[in-house]
Amino acid sequence: MSLQKLFLATMVLATLVLMAMGTTQARAAIGDGLEAYWTFDAINAGFVDDSATGSYPGLVVGNVTADTGIIGGALNFGGGANYSDYVTVGDYLDPGLDNYTVSFWFKAATVEEGNADVFISKGNAGSSDPGYMMYVNGVGNPICARTSAAGGSTTRAEQRYTAAFDTEWHHLAMVFDRSNEVVRGYYDGLNAGWSTGYYSVDDQLVAGSSLTAPGKDLIFGANPGITSYDFSYEGKMDDVGMWRRTLSEDEIFGVYKAGVEGTALTSAVEVAVPQRPERPGPVAGGPVVEGGTTPYAWYRADAGVTTWVDASDQELTAWWSDQSGNNRHLEVIAGDPEPTNNGPDGQATLTFDGDDKLQATAEEWGTAAAGTVLAVWKAGGFSEDHTETNLTFLYDGSDPADGERDRQFLLYGDFQTGLETDWIQGGGYNDDNDSYNGGDRVLVDDAGMGDSVLDKWFVTAVTHTTGTDDKLRVNGEEIFSGNMLSSGINGLNVGYAVNGAYGYQGDLCELIVFEGLLSASELAEVYNGLGN
Repeated sequence: MSLQKLFLATMVLATLVLMAMGTTQARAAIGDGLEAYWTFDAINAGFVDDSATGSYPGLVVGNVTADTGIIGGALNFGGGANYSDYVTVGDYLDPGLDNYTVSFWFKAATVEEGNADVFISKGNAGSSDPGYMMYVNGVGNPICARTSAAGGSTTRAEQRYTAAFDTEWHHLAMVFDRSNEVVRGYYDGLNAGWSTGYYSVDDQLVAGSSLTAPGKDLIFGANPGITSYDFSYEGKMDDVGMWRRTLSEDEIFGVYKAGVEGTALTSAVEVAVPQRPERPGPVAGGPVVEGGTTPYAWYRADAGVTTWVDASDQELTAWWSDQSGNNRHLEVIAGDPEPTNNGPDGQATLTFDGDDKLQATAEEWGTAAAGTVLAVWKAGGFSEDHTETNLTFLYDGSDPADGERDRQFLLYGDFQTGLETDWIQGGGYNDDNDSYNGGDRVLVDDAGMGDSVLDKWFVTAVTHTTGTDDKLRVNGEEIFSGNMLSSGINGLNVGYAVNGAYGYQGDLCELIVFEGLLSASELAEVYNGLGN
């Protein structure tokens, strides 16, 4: 080889090496813009150190102790009454008008539905108070990230579809994205299951509105400004970081993956978020009733649930396939409904434990302006986690556009007296005044079905037109007719209500949806064939 060729080859090799180094350095820049970082590895003279700049130490107040964490040490918050156990950093680190990201790990000490626990707060004691707060909501225990700018413009991002509050380690991140004027939440590295602009369709981060809470301390484990309730956090917290920029989804997933491996966020690198697989293709078939009417969607327990697993053995997603041929599959977004054979005559069933949730969004599932839904189901016992109210949703239409009359649903339970006076309700919801129509509840005794719905099989049919002549049939008998204030189904949730709460506990054999009102003879035909 000539000296000239050797020189060229050497230069090319050197260039490739430099390019590779540059790429590595670029991917290792998660620490860029890190404004404050608390490892919580130790408590020193009553303070926890800020390892990013040293400018923001946290004062330990009350029963907050050093403990083992997911990454080295952690703080263990006692959750004492009247906000007695927390860490305060002082009136610093307002996001203001900047992009901002907050990230941390938590491990709750107890699981108690109905409690609301605050992880991090900077003002925002009320929904319209300036600042932000990251917390567990008390209804269904969804994880929430709430902000309010000066002037009361409120935004909330909420993890509505994951049973997020257990006693395992979980990662939570919140991103204030000024470029897109939105607050995004990430649970265990992923944005899946989060809703944004919760309070109304316009509740995004308003351009020019500052997220500043003057005179309010940055606090871990509490929000002392909330006086009507005690939302003290009981459990561990670890590796809290704050950036004055938006982290990308790959950066947040990288922080999560690093923490799982016991590595601090300052050593994390970007990791590509696992991509959701394509939806299953159409499944041919579906019953045809009198007059040639075919289902809009049809789910049978004997068809089973198909699960996809990615290369790293992380369960990615699962689908309950639509058997109508219309490709309206339901995605398993939380839990794992168990295939069983608990049907009336030993047929295949899916058993829901209260935390199993299936969903098809309006975009994926479509909107049935008028429809008939039939279900073969049996409510099961209620666990200790679900005794506060014995209300349980078998299915519920997705949220409509703001201000519209919306969905039909089927639920079972009683708000006040538990299992003593049970009822089935198939009805609608009036979003104009944010209320249910209580007239479509059917007491079990009224339907002549004994003292309790619990552990009994039922076939229910809810038929909706345009909210003028809706009917509820139980075991083939019409037991209610009237205006249920519903305009159809906009997407479909199975096993829970649209607010993420009231998980269904029991068995489901079959669920079938028709677009349009079936005649009495068609309903009888389908009723006689369900579960077979």
